[in-house]
Amino acid sequence: SETHELTLKTKGLSARIFPIGLPQERDFFQPGSLTFNEQHQLILQQQASEATALYVPLIIDWEPDLKRKAADWSRLTVSESGKISSRDEAAGHRLRIGSHQLLVYRSLKKAEHARAVLGHHTSYESVIGRFDTNGDLSPLLFVE
Repeated sequence: SETHELTLKTKGLSARIFPIGLPQERDFFQPGSLTFNEQHQLILQQQASEATALYVPLIIDWEPDLKRKAADWSRLTVSESGKISSRDEAAGHRLRIGSHQLLVYRSLKKAEHARAVLGHHTSYESVIGRFDTNGDLSPLLFVE
C-alpha cells in the first residue's frame, strides 16, 4: 500500500521525508497529506478539529546507508499518572528505518507529573532519542 513517505532528489543527493504526525498509510478516511507543488515546495496538510495545540513533526533522513532500508512509523500512546494524554497535550512517535529506531516526544501542555511514552518517563518538553540493541533509549536531544 502507499505511504506518506516522500523522497527528495537533486544533483546526486537524496533524502527521505517522513511525516510521522500523519498515519503511515495513505487512507481516504484519515485526512492529511505530504506532497510537492508545481514550484517544488513541500506541502504538508494535517487536519485538527477542536484542538488547542498543533504539532506537525517531519523527519528528514539523508543517510546514504539507510535510503534503501524499509521504514515504518507509528503514533505512540502518551500517559501521565496512568491517564492517556490527548493529542493536544502531548505526542509521541516511533520511526524505524532498518534496524535504527527513533523516539520523538513533544509536550504541548505543561504536565503536573512526568509523562510516559514507550516506557520512557520524562518531564522535558521535547525528547528525541535512539533505541540501542538492548531497547534502552540513548538521548539525542532534550528540551526543557
